[in-house]
Amino acid sequence: MAPYFTDGKFTRAEGIPTYGVGGLSLGADDARAHGLDERVPVWSFFEEADYRYDLIRELSPN
Repeated sequence: MAPYFTDGKFTRAEGIPTYGVGGLSLGADDARAHGLDERVPVWSFFEEADYRYDLIRELSPN
């Protein structure tokens, strides 16, 4: 679940700012969210992992 949506309602209710960051890329033919054949292309998974790694490294204090 996206932390800024459904799961984030609990932290927001306690007054904790809740943000979400997404970097998942899908091709025009891969828009299958919430379908019976929902999937993420392998290349997109690894691209997202690299994006999140870079983001965390950039935002880390060290």
